Amino acid sequence: MTQIYLVHSTEDAAFAERLAADLKAEGLDVPIGDPDTNAQFAALHRATHVIVVLSEAALKDPQLISTLSTTADLKQKVVAVRTGPIKTMPRQLKGIPLDFSDAETYQDSFEALMDDLKPPVKQEPVLPEEIQAALRNDDPVARRDAVSALGMLRNSHDLDVRDLAEQTLRDLAFKDPESNIKAVARSTLQLFQGMTPETDIPQIITHPAEAVTSEAAPVSSPSPAAQQPSAAKAVNTIALWKSPQWKIVPAFGLVIAILEGLAGQNIGYAIAGALVWLIFPYLNVVIRDGGRMEWDMPAPVVAGSLIGLVFGIIGMLIGSLFNGVEGMDVVIAAVSGSVSGGFIGWLSSLHCVSV
Repeated sequence: MTQIYLVHSTEDAAFAERLAADLKAEGLDVPIGDPDTNAQFAALHRATHVIVVLSEAALKDPQLISTLSTTADLKQKVVAVRTGPIKTMPRQLKGIPLDFSDAETYQDSFEALMDDLKPPVKQEPVLPEEIQAALRNDDPVARRDAVSALGMLRNSHDLDVRDLAEQTLRDLAFKDPESNIKAVARSTLQLFQGMTPETDIPQIITHPAEAVTSEAAPVSSPSPAAQQPSAAKAVNTIALWKSPQWKIVPAFGLVIAILEGLAGQNIGYAIAGALVWLIFPYLNVVIRDGGRMEWDMPAPVVAGSLIGLVFGIIGMLIGSLFNGVEGMDVVIAAVSGSVSGGFIGWLSSLHCVSV
């Protein structure tokens, strides 16, 4: 809510009272009282806007000048109005004061003042209409073209639009009914990682000595030696669970599950391991919901251990339908599943290189 603090000299009290009454009629909070009281001091600190009534008498009022210094420290929005001609402006004030010196134009000046007091209206970001239309289209080709257009918005100077495009790609990567569009959305989403609106080159950390250049240094053609490929490639990193390599994890886990079954000579161990390695990597992606859910360490490891423990017990109980199972088998399967789940959670928080 907009809260006003009115600063004026004693000689401008009549004008200040009229102005305060009109502001209150517009629904604004305008405290009136002795500026030296604790209540008024607190009101000054609560105020979002400070209106200063300027006149020649006000410029000679030490109390008013002191209040202006306080508002400068509080960094509040200050609006100056004048009731007559003034020779100089206080150094604490910037801009041109609104003119209230003519009684006939008071209403016009008051409306201009109300415009200054209105909070700025933040426009919600929207995607270009052609992209919105393509996203609503049932034709997969049109939606795939929309994904490409969303990728181009990563260079937008409007950060809100850029963020909206990135969020839309996340939604498509997890919710579009076409698997190929999901794949394209995921790969396009990776282009947003480490990018700035000004450039299409991934941000990389270079050696300080390489990053310092002289603005005055002349530009010369590179020597043949300088044209040789650099030993250090420009790289970008992405979370492992977002990368294509994440699909390898279940296959790797199936090998471990088979080895566990052979080592324990019980199919229950293989079933328990398979449940953990096949289901939890997928759950890891779903839980993160395209990156919108913060799941920082050690949460993935702890959750993975608990989920793996449950899957280990379930797998061994299923295995009991095929082999005899002892109590120790259930314990071993639970511990093995917990370790595997924790390991998968830890893997998901690693980053891999995207050249």
